Amino acid sequence: MKRENCTLSDNEEQRLCDLIEKVEKICTESKVTQILSLIEKDFPGRSVLLFTEYKATQALVMSALIKRYGGHAVVFINGDSKVDDVILQNGKKISLQMRREEAVEKFNEGEVQFLIATEAGGEGIDLQERCHSMIHIDLPGIQCDFRTSLLLLGIVKRI
Repeated sequence: MKRENCTLSDNEEQRLCDLIEKVEKICTESKVTQILSLIEKDFPGRSVLLFTEYKATQALVMSALIKRYGGHAVVFINGDSKVDDVILQNGKKISLQMRREEAVEKFNEGEVQFLIATEAGGEGIDLQERCHSMIHIDLPGIQCDFRTSLLLLGIVKRI
């Protein structure tokens, strides 16, 4: 193992190599599996808005939804209208770009079942027409963020 600015004993180096090997064998993410189960059990056939803080999580959840429901079931919004490392049903890894207005329109018109938004991308959108179900993948750190996402669905009275 290449060592830069740190000192590891031989035992530590071997333990780290073992851990890396085990991590590389992980095929599924338990949180994503739970989200898919929740959708199938509690929201079958319903439009679902999913919020995440991270684009990497957005890509991971998009990949799982695409694998389960097909490539035309999910759209996304984030700060730069791009998401990398999305895995298609055929296993190919791609980058996707979509304007937020296009994603919102497809979701509100019922053309797709799922919209995955980062907090940065979700500001100022109106999803009250069609969406009645929301999953926060990463719980917001600030109560105000959670309230804002509820306003998107018209759940909380506007003040």
